[in-house]
Amino acid sequence: MANENSNIVLSTRSSKLQSKKFQESNSMNFPVPAGKVLKGFIVQLKGYFAPTFASAPTLNPHGIFDSLVNAISFVDDKGNVIKKVTPEWMRFQARHLVGNPAPEYYKTNSTTLGNTPTKGDVTTPFAVGASTQNVAFTTALEVSFENKMSTDWAKTFFALKSNIASYIQIDTKLLKNIEKAGGSNITACTGDIDVEIQLIEAPMEMQAIDFDIWRQSFIKVAIGSQLNEYPIELPRTGKIQGLRLALSHGAGADRVNMDLASNTRIKLVANGREIIRDVTLLNLIYENMTKRFQDDLIPGTAYLSLLNNSDYNTALPANQYSRLDLVVSTDSTMTYSPQASLEIGIDEIIKSLK
Repeated sequence: MANENSNIVLSTRSSKLQSKKFQESNSMNFPVPAGKVLKGFIVQLKGYFAPTFASAPTLNPHGIFDSLVNAISFVDDKGNVIKKVTPEWMRFQARHLVGNPAPEYYKTNSTTLGNTPTKGDVTTPFAVGASTQNVAFTTALEVSFENKMSTDWAKTFFALKSNIASYIQIDTKLLKNIEKAGGSNITACTGDIDVEIQLIEAPMEMQAIDFDIWRQSFIKVAIGSQLNEYPIELPRTGKIQGLRLALSHGAGADRVNMDLASNTRIKLVANGREIIRDVTLLNLIYENMTKRFQDDLIPGTAYLSLLNNSDYNTALPANQYSRLDLVVSTDSTMTYSPQASLEIGIDEIIKSLK
């Protein structure tokens, strides 16, 4: 009979990194110990803030997390950036995959949430009370190494094999960025906020497996006037399984409405001539709602999938092309002053990075 102690227990593990106090307008680094096999990690912000204003501000419509954090990155022991994502992108991804937008909870005029906090999500703004009153909150999201956009989650666990620690980097904003872009009513904002990170792990015995890398990164393109067949070059390091697109007006950084999305044309073109996808932004929004658990549209935001029936092996081999462009045409009635923007989240599958 085999020794039961030699059996590998495949159950999911988890561990917590040392929590830190939120630091405004900074890059907060959290070392990740070597010897782990990561399935993902959860970042949580919790605490309270107190804004000062003379007139009631219009708040960031994308939520508290997006107000306080520019980007979340995972950097491996060789300095490769494996993940660089925005909070709003990860909350969209959660809603796209499971119908749950990673909600946040808050309570005005309080430093604790108590029994009756208010729920906010990726499309519902939070609220503040009177000037200088505290707003208690908690918000969290997952950054996944499991390739949940495909059918083969386990192919992209991340094994930390060397003795050099990788790290998670949180790039923060000023607390007063809870106000909507372009606003100036909030003159000061104080707070006491904890940043906590929980690692979701597979057994360390799985280190011997040669995992692929699910790299996520984003680019933000400033748009000063109407675009007509404007090419945006995409990376060709490996395969691309999809693109998350978010189109915003210049004034207030509001996402475009359904009319403007209908008049926004998106093409994916290889080598300047082969058209791989040709859709409107509104086409994509409806495609997302019919093929995923997303039960309602998120204005101006959609995912352009390149996987056939979510099959991991059907990602577009970008590395086989000499050039790959996202070609964009926008509506003339968009607000371009101040500049509009298109944020492109890029999902890549890469065999290895040096």
